[in-house]
Order: sequence, then C-alpha cells, then structure tokens
Amino acid sequence: MLVKDKLLVDDIVDFIIKYGHYNVPREFLEQLVRDHEKYETAMLLFDGDEIIALARWNIPSPDTLEVLDCIIHPKYRGKEVVLKMLRTGLAKHWWITKITWKREFKYPDRTPRVYKGLFFARGKEKGNGK
Repeated sequence: MLVKDKLLVDDIVDFIIKYGHYNVPREFLEQLVRDHEKYETAMLLFDGDEIIALARWNIPSPDTLEVLDCIIHPKYRGKEVVLKMLRTGLAKHWWITKITWKREFKYPDRTPRVYKGLFFARGKEKGNGK
C-alpha cells in the first residue's frame, strides 16, 4: 500500500466509511490508515484507479496474524478477493502459521475464528487445509 499523499488517504478513508462498519470520527480513520502504512500492516487492491478491497492486520504473537478488517467493494465480493489478499499477506509474513479474524465491529457477539495459515498460503481447496 502506498499512502504518500493526502488524496490517497482521503480515498481510503472514503472507501472505509462507505463499505466498512465504523462509527468513529474521520480523523480517527485517517490516523488508522497512516499507522498501518507506517507498520506495513495493510493492503489495498485496485481495479484501475478504483479501490476494490482493503485489509489491515496486526501480528499479536510471533506466529499469528490477526485480521482487523477485510473490506471489499460489493461488486467484487465472492470473487476470491479474500483468498488473494490472504495469500499475498502470508507471502510477505511467511512465518505466520495461524490467522484469526477480529470481527467485533460487524459481529460484536461472535467469537474469534482461528485458521491454519498454510491452508491459504498453499491455495488448498475447501476442506483440504491440512
């Protein structure tokens, strides 16, 4: 993700506001974008100049990646966008063996889910994630 100018930060924040599940001040989201750029814990996917997906994550332990957001434009949902983002992220963070999803913004009553990272990295079909 290259957030080098105010315009792109504004575009990212607009995307989060339009398709995400946040009820926080815009300034909070702007700082969130800058923080994740600083630590290289975010990714954007584009179709031309249009942002179609955003993911951000933390690495709370040496072997775990915690997905904080995965926001996808409705037109691109169901097109393996999440798998593409996970595989790209896991290639960058090759030591990760577990993935958790933090989902309290959209689903506050759901418990965390944990997946084996190699399932996504190797591109296995559903049900064959060993």
